Amino acid sequence: GFVDVAVQAAYDAGNFYLRLQWAGSGASVKDAALAADDKADRISVQIADKISTFRNFGCFITCHDDEEHMPANRGAETHLYGYYTRDKGAVKDQATLDGYRSKGQFMDLWIASFAGAEVKASDQSVLDSRTEDNNDLTATGSYENGKYTVVITRKLATGDANDLALTDGTAFSIGIAVHDNGNGGRKHY
Repeated sequence: GFVDVAVQAAYDAGNFYLRLQWAGSGASVKDAALAADDKADRISVQIADKISTFRNFGCFITCHDDEEHMPANRGAETHLYGYYTRDKGAVKDQATLDGYRSKGQFMDLWIASFAGAEVKASDQSVLDSRTEDNNDLTATGSYENGKYTVVITRKLATGDANDLALTDGTAFSIGIAVHDNGNGGRKHY
């Protein structure tokens, strides 16, 4: 399914700001225990600038049938990954993966989730797996009149090799996923 999301972006000399607003149920605002059970209402944003297939297909290049909670998973702990990090199902060698990362060929993943009125930010990256990094994000937000509003703030350049540097004049593609109404795992809009 789909949910309309209003997106506004701005930046100044040091920071990038992303404001997102969408209609939602308010489930994990009303019941913060849902967040402890990995069912927080949240929004996830994947950003990439050096992967042509991401420009065409967005975050679909990181979702696969063998991940946890997917039909073809056989009990393995498999998270989001870039399809290009696999060769006949096996993860490519570390030197190849390091080359992708050094060239910026990974997805920056930003997540803002609601546990009651608290908004939590999580900064991750996706290459051969989804991994947490230095959490260079802050997020604020609210749920009012049936709508979520979130503002994510991050420095343009964090110095973290797991973050994409956001530079003036560079085009970035984004993929947005909205988790709502107590849905966990792969269930999102």
